[in-house]
Amino acid sequence: MKYGLIVVVIVVWGSIIFRVVGGISGPDVPVSAGRPRPKVEAPVSREQYVLFADYPDPFVPEEDSLDAVETRKPGGQAAPYTASAPPVAVAPKPAPPPTLQSFLQYMGMIGNPEKKLKIAIINLHGKELLVREKEKHDEVLIKKIDRDKIGVVYKGKYVEVEKGN
Repeated sequence: MKYGLIVVVIVVWGSIIFRVVGGISGPDVPVSAGRPRPKVEAPVSREQYVLFADYPDPFVPEEDSLDAVETRKPGGQAAPYTASAPPVAVAPKPAPPPTLQSFLQYMGMIGNPEKKLKIAIINLHGKELLVREKEKHDEVLIKKIDRDKIGVVYKGKYVEVEKGN
């Protein structure tokens, strides 16, 4: 029985290897070159085009273009043009730093009275997290967990966040 199984395994693996090698090598069929493609000639236009390049370059100012500009005073006298400094853009005021309540929400609490374990469900920057007391996530340290609020330390300040806010 034992030798019969060995013979069956050898025959099965032999046929698999034979088929793989036969599939990779393929039949020796010559590849035909195919029909030659006819050449297509496009009609060529005999018109001539002329490019006039005698206009000034719009990106390179002339050397004395600002000196030649004159402005007229109300009295009729010409006053030379004086270039003034471009207006200075006023930087916008920086946005105030986000408050803790804008990115932290207390969703609820899971408690195990036997092990005296309290786990808070919070939403921090759009991600729901399960946290324990004394855990720190993104500069937010969880200090105290109650049923209706949690106490956290954010940037050195103690803040209480109520449930649902």
